[in-house]
Formats: sequence, C-alpha cells, structure tokens
Amino acid sequence: MKKVTLLMVVGLLALGATSVWAQGGRIVISPTVGYRTSGDFGFRPEVDAITDYSGIKFQDGLAYGLSLGFRLSPYVTMEAAWTRSVTMAQAISYYVGDPNLDLFNVAEDVIHANFLFYFGENQLVKPFFITGLGVTLADGQAEGVGAVSRFSWNLGMGFDKMFNEKVGLRVTAKWFTTYINDQMAWWYSYWGYYLVPVSQYMGQWEFTGGLIFRF
Repeated sequence: MKKVTLLMVVGLLALGATSVWAQGGRIVISPTVGYRTSGDFGFRPEVDAITDYSGIKFQDGLAYGLSLGFRLSPYVTMEAAWTRSVTMAQAISYYVGDPNLDLFNVAEDVIHANFLFYFGENQLVKPFFITGLGVTLADGQAEGVGAVSRFSWNLGMGFDKMFNEKVGLRVTAKWFTTYINDQMAWWYSYWGYYLVPVSQYMGQWEFTGGLIFRF
C-alpha cells in the first residue's frame, strides 16, 4: 500500500511539473505540517443489534505533506497535493462517558488535485479559496486489516505571505469529506415507511502551514 501511495504521489507531481514546463508557468513547491481532526465513519448498528459500540472513527493527530503546483495566472494556481496522518482507528462507545476502544493504527493519505483562487490587491499577503478532489487511502497497520481507497473532496481558505519573490509562508484551513459507502436505512413519509439507500461520509478538518518555494 505504501508503494502504491508513493507511486501515485510521484506521478501526480511529475504530471504537474510537466504541465508547468509545457505552459511556461511558475512552479510552486510547499512542504506542510499541521493538524487533522478526528473523523466519524457514520456507521450505526441496527436497532435490534445494539452493541457496546456505536461506530468507527479515526483519531485526530499530526498531519504532514507536500504540494506541487503552477500558477495559471496571478489569481489561479493548480496543484497536486498529498497529506498524511498516522492515527488510531477506534470503536466509539455506545454509552456516554465510557472510553472508546483502540483497534489499530491507520495511515490515512489524502491525494487531491486542487485549485487555489486568489483575491485582493496586496502582493505580499494573498488570501485564497481552495477546492479540489481526489482520493483518501486508509491502510490499517495490523494483521488481517486491508487497505481501502475512497473518493474525497475539499473546500477551504488560506493565505500566502511572501518574504520575497521566491520564498514565502502558506497557511491553510480546509474541510475534506470522504465517501465511505451506501447502506440501507428506514425513511418515513406520510404514506408509510420505506427502506432507502443512505450514503455515509466522513468529514475532517485539516489545518496546515508551510514554506512556499517559487521557481
């Protein structure tokens, strides 16, 4: 799984670099580090099969990564970005006040193609909106636990603070949502009860900062 993740990251970065040289854009490289919040899978047991645990979640923790992009214009940047957090998968206690059950460590990689839209006239401090989509890879680091990949997307804001034309600081706060699966649930209307598919998603915040290098 680690090899697959590395190959995907390298491929995305290489594609971005090729596009940069082909279009004569300006390369932007940014290593980042920060914090990723916990995420709840949304699983819930059936009413007639309640256990001591009501779902699955990933703990919060350190996140780090790398992005490579190029500026299409002074106001738009396209990038390939990868961030990773090694965290703990937990079973959520059904009873309020009881501790959650630690299951196993998980390496959670998020690989997205992003667009950054800058606004404002200040050339040294440039706020931006960011949005993108890609894949979330979860690799359970325990015997018998498989690796999975799911579609995900993000939306957030941030700013670039340039010290000079080549080096600066980037701070970003974004919300990303990972699709988990579809499961059946009861839906009530005036005409009765219906069993319908319901999509499950996991939402997490990610707050990161890092240097910017422009070439």
